[in-house]
Amino acid sequence: MRTNRYTISFIVILFLVFCSPVFAQIECDDCGSSGTLEGPYTSTFSVDPTLAGGCEVTITYSRRTCNSVTNIFITGYKLTGTNCPSIPSVTIIDRALSVFLSNSPPFPPYELTDPPAIWRVVRPVCWKQVIGTTEGDTTIVGCPEAPCCITYYGARNNNCGKIVTYLPKFYQNNSLVCPPDTTCTIRSCGYDPLDAWK
Repeated sequence: MRTNRYTISFIVILFLVFCSPVFAQIECDDCGSSGTLEGPYTSTFSVDPTLAGGCEVTITYSRRTCNSVTNIFITGYKLTGTNCPSIPSVTIIDRALSVFLSNSPPFPPYELTDPPAIWRVVRPVCWKQVIGTTEGDTTIVGCPEAPCCITYYGARNNNCGKIVTYLPKFYQNNSLVCPPDTTCTIRSCGYDPLDAWK
């Protein structure tokens, strides 16, 4: 009887450890046990330049600082607005990431006197769109078998605010390919998302 109780207790503990969001693994997180994983957080931005009908995107992300670098893990996008279907999905996520990085996200440096910082944006190379049954219920999610896209940015403060600069020389590999999943048709990697509005 006592053995059964111990067995049940052990199974419950295993379930809590592996299924709890606190212990959930973030795709492409290669920090190991260094730093504390924070999030998930969300930020919402408009990606429709016409403003008529609108298309707002909510980015879901987590963060972890390791080896003195702020790692930003992009894990999903939610679309809201009647104009979203008229904008290509890759443009939507590139514009959303561009606005997110350009609008003083809560990453170092925080004060004018703080030294410059390195941001490492980590996300799947390949994404797929999941269309919901109601307006505002469409998401873009990473493909589970996709390799990781890693992009580096330098961030510094001046009197006009936070300046974010793409660091192409740190970029890893532009030949990453999507898994053989016919729904994974959105590829976002190998260039600077800050160019998405140009």
